[in-house]
Amino acid sequence: MGVEILTKRLRSSLTVVCTVAVTAGVLVVGSVIRSNADPVTSDPLPAAAPAAAATAAADGQEAGPRPAPMVVATAAASFGSKMVDGRGATLYVFSLDTPGTSKSKCTGACTGDWPPMRSPGGKPQPGPGASAANIGSIQRPDGSDQVTFNGRPLYYNSGDTGPGQSAGHGRSAYGGQWSAVPPTKP
Repeated sequence: MGVEILTKRLRSSLTVVCTVAVTAGVLVVGSVIRSNADPVTSDPLPAAAPAAAATAAADGQEAGPRPAPMVVATAAASFGSKMVDGRGATLYVFSLDTPGTSKSKCTGACTGDWPPMRSPGGKPQPGPGASAANIGSIQRPDGSDQVTFNGRPLYYNSGDTGPGQSAGHGRSAYGGQWSAVPPTKP
């Protein structure tokens, strides 16, 4: 059979089946190409996979695995003890963020140098040297949550390029001091 004839036969024997579901403002579209060709020579693709995805979306289930919650712990440092996340990246507090504050004072350009610690996987968890009573969160001006330690918002430093680094400790920036030392309870 010539290529042109085969191409025409394939075009005429394919049908696209679409499944659409809208839930919680999220549009889920699935499509399956089904073949109308001779069932002896080709196996049509099942339409169940997109339908299952649409059903899962309609039931409020997420399409992929949810990330793990962030971990806040303490670790030894040359200056005593410091706060770290579950990967060993150093965490910092900002002196302008008063204990128990409900708002971060590091906004705008500050967050480029000092990114807020967030926990997209749910409630942050305590690691070694921390307890559940130490860990909490506040809501940032943009509506996102930021992890706290003893009521103080936590940040990363863009100058730290790997686990264990503490380039931001003791720095003055954005009108205040930055420290990796775990703050005491207010």
